[in-house]
Amino acid sequence: MNTLAHQRRVVIFEILRTAADGLPYGALLERAGFLLSKLNHHLRPMRAAGLVVTCRKGQEVIYRLAHEALTPHLARVQADVVPKPLGTRSPKTEDRPEMRG
Repeated sequence: MNTLAHQRRVVIFEILRTAADGLPYGALLERAGFLLSKLNHHLRPMRAAGLVVTCRKGQEVIYRLAHEALTPHLARVQADVVPKPLGTRSPKTEDRPEMRG
């Protein structure tokens, strides 16, 4: 997921992750601490990738994570993080003589 390759996008992601109901644009801008132009610059690809969605609440624009778009990515990450069963060796470990049993 290249959309989150930039540190500022990770910051935006983390801010929105902790805001269950989303955040108004002004609050997101304040919490991120970026210039307005920088926030817009980084929100654009996040919205295009479907990671961030918006809705209107009166005159405010509310930003939130698109959880439905994240589910497949989270499943992939979870599969990579789940520990392997004991006794399973990775090919790199088996190739190193000092690591053989």
